[in-house]
Amino acid sequence: MRPLHGGWAFRHARSNAMWPTPYTAAINCASRMRDVGCKMSEITSDPDESVVRRAIDWHLRLGGARGAEHARLVEAIDSWCAECPSHARAWARVTRLTGEFDDMRRRLPEPAASLQILNRTGRELDRRRTLKLLLAGCAVGGSGLWLAQTHHPWRADYATRVGERRQLTLADGTRVTLNTDSALDVAFTPAERRLVLQGGEVMIESGTDAASPRHRPLRLACRHGLCEALGTRFSVRDAADISQLSVSEGRVALTQTSSASRIIESGETVRFDGTRTLPVRQTAVDPEAWSEGMLVVNDIRLAAFLDELARYRRGFVNCDARVAGLRLSGVFQLDSQPALLRHLERTLPVRIVSRTRWWISVEPV
Repeated sequence: MRPLHGGWAFRHARSNAMWPTPYTAAINCASRMRDVGCKMSEITSDPDESVVRRAIDWHLRLGGARGAEHARLVEAIDSWCAECPSHARAWARVTRLTGEFDDMRRRLPEPAASLQILNRTGRELDRRRTLKLLLAGCAVGGSGLWLAQTHHPWRADYATRVGERRQLTLADGTRVTLNTDSALDVAFTPAERRLVLQGGEVMIESGTDAASPRHRPLRLACRHGLCEALGTRFSVRDAADISQLSVSEGRVALTQTSSASRIIESGETVRFDGTRTLPVRQTAVDPEAWSEGMLVVNDIRLAAFLDELARYRRGFVNCDARVAGLRLSGVFQLDSQPALLRHLERTLPVRIVSRTRWWISVEPV
């Protein structure tokens, strides 16, 4: 077990004042195992799933403990690791993930909420799946955000670049459309069909899941809540400080961190931030048109229109304050942005100034 002393975990423990004791427990139990002469096969074999779950349980509880409770848990973890080599292996595996948890730890919900999610799901607890379980658990508990401010599409099962849209059909028949700069994880289990929107925007048309021997609810976890499809077509947009849910067909049960589920009916659009749900009577931007490659707007300020357009192009779009309040309506093709910008010049008293390929400015004529 020498790697526990000289490897990443021990080095990280010395530089991370908030989380030194879990590594101390692992190091202590490594020494005990060496003292009792454990076989190398016992030390290096993969721990059972139940043992990994227990290690995650310890990790979450330790993160929420303070003072005497924290010290008691450290001693308990030390003893648990010393009971069996597989316990130490599981603890080392979980603590090695700490680097990836750093940017989300302060957003974790109460440990009990995360553990409830972990206990309800039966997926394989390898390195990637463990992260998904914790992310999914954070989506329905606690008072903070569960995702970092910047999503990481290279870690997602499906992702799009800026300006790209992508359509796919999942194993259960659910049809998914990802909008520009979006990332989605798929985590199906025997009990549920869970999708995790890391960032961006997605449209979901729920499948029948005909091949499953039992009913599995389809749920989409996003930054501010959990959306359960009830025979539905709907879209969810993550706008960092708030999320937007638009239901086209059927109904969606929306659950936030501190409130009971609320049913959103067909034709309704709501915005929610984890604690509040705000109905949207009229949207300046059609919430579904993007899936057909269109930007459909109604009486929108030019500055807001350009903010929307900027989602679909790389670089910087500037709007001069003197024309920011101009209003426009229309249907615009997202895949023909040069023509779109020329149309603005024909219909509004503005001119498009291209300072570089990546920087355009809309200014008064």
